[in-house]
Amino acid sequence: MGTTSDHKTIFTGSYDGRVCAWDVATGDAEVINENGGSILQFTASEKAAWSISQDDVLNDLDIEKLSLG
Repeated sequence: MGTTSDHKTIFTGSYDGRVCAWDVATGDAEVINENGGSILQFTASEKAAWSISQDDVLNDLDIEKLSLG
């Protein structure tokens, strides 16, 4: 799990291979990436997020370039 620097968005990775961005104020989630297998590891910083899935794929997401909402 990770969060944006303003703490308005939380990022999660799940068993179904999805990485979601959650709006803290509303509780709404948006799928921002889908992997071929369960997310085994997930971490985020202020500018990027990384996930490793069961199918051995490393995904690098540029949080600053996401258009959330």
